[in-house]
Amino acid sequence: MKKNILILCITLFLYGCNANKTPSQRMPDSTQITKSQDDLLKPQDLESKSQKHAHITLTTEEKMKFEIFIHALNIFQKDRFAFYKRMKQDISQKVKNLFKKYDEFRSWISDDQHIQEQKELSKAFNYAYNRILYNKLKRSDNDQTTMQYIEGAFYYYLFDQYKDNHHYDGRLYGSTNPGFPTNYVSLFFDHFISKIIKKYDTNEKIFQAIKNELEDKNSEIYAKTLNMLS
Repeated sequence: MKKNILILCITLFLYGCNANKTPSQRMPDSTQITKSQDDLLKPQDLESKSQKHAHITLTTEEKMKFEIFIHALNIFQKDRFAFYKRMKQDISQKVKNLFKKYDEFRSWISDDQHIQEQKELSKAFNYAYNRILYNKLKRSDNDQTTMQYIEGAFYYYLFDQYKDNHHYDGRLYGSTNPGFPTNYVSLFFDHFISKIIKKYDTNEKIFQAIKNELEDKNSEIYAKTLNMLS
């Protein structure tokens, strides 16, 4: 009898001790286990956006084509400023706002956070690059780099930079005479700032529109510019 009472007392004591424990001291429930396992199985969820972009790199060719495209847009911008300076005209606020918008886009896409966009833009520029390169090799001095050939398409930039030591020759860019008005190369790059960047209000939309335009070999801009080079 005493033995049974002793066993009962011990049982009640142990039960009481367990009842006083907090939920976290008891056997973990299935939700807690699953959460811990998920954390262990999915370390990529903790990876930052910048770390993900660190795995994306440009090839030498991709980097070169991306830089040429951006350089051409930069030269167009400088050419316009040189034009206003040479003509002694004030730059309108509308023009200032447009180029400010371009500067913001250039900074956005040139950032290391947007390497993927740089790759895509470089690939999209491939057809235009080949048209320009083919024409350069066919029509101009082979010692000239592609960037120099593109720079030569912008008359006012040349005059402002080199004080007319480099002479503009429109025949290299589609004109039937050494002067104006036809210049398919400058018109091509003009389009992306004056039309596309002007039209869209976010960097993402500008990027997508430029990419789409570059990829469409049958687009109006190709038909009126680079496809006219011969």
